[in-house]
Amino acid sequence: MSTSKFKDNDRTSFGYTLGLISGKWKLLIIFYLHHQPTLRYGELHRLLGHITHKTLSQTLKELEVDGLISS
Repeated sequence: MSTSKFKDNDRTSFGYTLGLISGKWKLLIIFYLHHQPTLRYGELHRLLGHITHKTLSQTLKELEVDGLISS
C-alpha cells in the first residue's frame, strides 16, 4: 500500500495541486498572502474572520511544509 497522502488516481499534476490546496482555509490564506506578502499572524487572523487559532496555526504549518509559503 502506498504511503503517499494522495490516492493513486491523484498522481497527476492537477490532482497533486488540488491535494496541496484542499481545505476550507488554504486558498483564502494564499489569496491574502498573494496580495500582501508580509502579514503578521494577528493581521491574517483578523482578515480571515471565523477561524480558530489552532486551525490557522495548523494550516500555516501545512502550507509551509508543502512549500507554498515561507516564514
